[in-house]
Parts: sequence; structure tokens; C-alpha cells
Amino acid sequence: MKRQTLSFRRHVQIPLLCLVAVLSNSCQEINGAVTTIQGAIDMIGRESSSWQTTMKELEANLFKDGDDLIAHQVTMLAERGIATGSAELRCDVDFIGNRMIEGLKRILDEMDGRTPAPPVPHFCTVSPTVVELEQIQQGSLVGVNFYGYDLFEKDIRDSNVRIFLQNRNGSQQDITFARSFLSHYLMTIRVDDARIDYSGESEKLVITSGKKVLSEISVVTRLPTYFDWCRGEAPPRLAEDVGQTCALSRMSGRFGGATDSVSTLTSNGSWYLSGNSSEAGVCASATCANGYPRTGDFMWSAGTPPVRMVLQEGNACFLTNISGRLQGANDRIEISVGSDGYYYLGGGSQPGASATARCVGKVTHHSEFTWSKGMGTIPLGTATGQVCFLSMVSGHFGGTLDSVRAYVQNGSWYLDGVAEHANLSASVSCISRL
Repeated sequence: MKRQTLSFRRHVQIPLLCLVAVLSNSCQEINGAVTTIQGAIDMIGRESSSWQTTMKELEANLFKDGDDLIAHQVTMLAERGIATGSAELRCDVDFIGNRMIEGLKRILDEMDGRTPAPPVPHFCTVSPTVVELEQIQQGSLVGVNFYGYDLFEKDIRDSNVRIFLQNRNGSQQDITFARSFLSHYLMTIRVDDARIDYSGESEKLVITSGKKVLSEISVVTRLPTYFDWCRGEAPPRLAEDVGQTCALSRMSGRFGGATDSVSTLTSNGSWYLSGNSSEAGVCASATCANGYPRTGDFMWSAGTPPVRMVLQEGNACFLTNISGRLQGANDRIEISVGSDGYYYLGGGSQPGASATARCVGKVTHHSEFTWSKGMGTIPLGTATGQVCFLSMVSGHFGGTLDSVRAYVQNGSWYLDGVAEHANLSASVSCISRL
């Protein structure tokens, strides 16, 4: 069967301009060009692999009919298709066929006096397909390349492609600043940009155009995952109890009485983060360590001596509950090491104070850091190799701004705080990750 060519003309609706002068030569030329272009759209729609031959025939027919301006537009569109289909850019024929159809429809809109819809960016492939935060930290991953078409129209400044780093809780950081275009067909995201705030909660890169999601790329990491809770929220589930230890890494707000508390606790085989307070702004964060055997859970309350827990050698202990008043320099909750080489859990003389701690064994690396009001942020080291928990808090937690925290940013642990009142301080204990 002989292949149908684009010289076949089928009836299309004549534009209003032609109805005014239906017998004029210019009207017949416009109608002929519209018919020829529509025939090309139909042909590519039926057989996308024929897009290049079809576009060449369309170009030749338009030049033959004297539609030089339209023919040049078709030539430019076809040249973009050839570039998009190169081995380097890895777009298959279905993608390119769709791109040709969309471009031809925009040409028809212009011929008919309609404002063409802006081109919608499309991605064919992405490399690499997963972002590993450890590779970024090691310097072996610099950028992610997205291959496609119509990534911008005339200038990169008119692109509406936006990039977001999304966390597991749905919050997003706009990282469009890390986007660059090498051509209409290649976009690169500099994932090693220091302004991107990665953490153990980072889940994926989301690429959008307007309200449409164009692509999503998973972010994977060995960074510790940490969780947040604030007064009035439901306790988040942190992890299974078996083989896991979850403890506090941040606390903030006003701790003015015996009922004010933040804690990690186990229930029905899982760890949860919770608290209790009549004051707004009381919040906490927690993180978990996997694989360390539990060597004991301990509790202390005000008016009793410090509780001896386990030997320091080969063990580490972290705060899992902080309760009671913290309103002055002598108000504190702490894990300390005694002269006998044991960990002790205790605190100040403030009424209603109490605390719990969990200790784990098989610890080969352990370090302690302390922050107090007036100090800057303290770097604690890489987050891929260790996990950090609160081991001491003291001072005046008198308002929503008062806080201490150990946190992960850009692949590293840090310790800092905000002290609206005097004498605020905190210590963290870090252990290597198994």
C-alpha cells in the first residue's frame, strides 16, 4: 500500500479572516497551509516514528506553496526535534513526536489569530535517577541532569520551571536558585549548592511548572531521621522499639511547673515523641539510633540523690524525658560521669523536676559537647557517621524563644540555642552509628 503523503488535503474550518474574502488568493493560501499542517499533525499522531520524514515533507510543501514564513517556523521546530532526539539527550520518538505536534498546534494558533498556549516543559530522562546525600557530601555528586524539551521558550528568564526539596512531613524548600539551563533541552540542578538545607528528613526533589508536577527524584541518605512535636500536636511515631533507641535532641518553650515536660516513650512496640504543657511554644525534637543493645532505663526525681546507671566505658546514656521547672541558673537536668566511672542521672533542687534516661552498650566512639548563652553554633561532625542526643539542659526556659538543639544541616551535626533569658545551656552526647 502506497504511503499517504502530506499533499493530501482535507477540509478544515476556514478562519474568520477567510470568510470575509473567501475568493481571495491569500485566503486560499492560508487555508491550504492550515490543511497541510493539520495533515502533518495527524500523521505524527498516528506514527510518531515518522516525525522527521513528516516534518521534511511539510517543510517542502509549504515552500512549494509559497508559505515561506510558516515553512521557516517548521524548519526551526524540526531542528529542535533533531537536537532533542540526539543520543546525548536521550529522548525517544514518542516524546519528540508529541513535541512536534505541540509546536505545530502553536503555529496553527498564530495563523488563526489566537494567542498560542505557552509551551509545557517535558522531561525525557534524568541522570542520576536517585540523589544520595552521602555522594554530595563526598563531592562525587555535583548535579542532576534533566533532559527534555521546551524547558524555556525564548530565554531562560521566561522559564516557569521551579525546584523544591521536599521533606517527609510535606514541608518544602524552594531551591530554584540551584537550577541552570545549558540549552532548551538540558537543565541541571546543582545539588551540591551550600544553600540547600538537607537533613535526615529530606525525601525528594519535586520539579514543577505552574501547578503541574513534571518530575520527582528520590533523595536517599544514611543521615539520621529526626522528628518534631509541639504542644497541641499528636505524638509522632518515631520507630519500632526493637533494636532502636530514641531520645531528645531539642527542647524549647517555657518550663514553669511540675507538669511541663517533653519525652520520648515506648508504647505498643513503638517509640513516640510527646510532651505536656499549659504554655504555648513548648516543643521538642527527637532522633533514633539503630542497633545498639539497651543496657538500662533509669528515672530520677527532685529530692533524691543522683541515680547511678552504667559504666561509662563501652556505654552511652541519653535523656528521654525532661519534666518540671527550669527557671533559673541552678535548675537543671543532667547525665554526668562520677569519679567511679559510672554515669549518673540527676538534677538541681527545683521542685517537681524529674527525668528519665536510656543507656546503650557496644559504644566504640563517644564525644560530648556543651553550648551556653553567648556562644555561636558548635559543629559536632558528620551526620552520616554519628547520632547526637541531649544529655544536659539547664537555666531559664522562660519563653517561646528559649531553646537548645542538636540538629543536622547539610550532612553535619550542630549544637546551638536561643536564649531570651540568662544562663541557658545544654550538652549533647554523640556516638558513632552502627
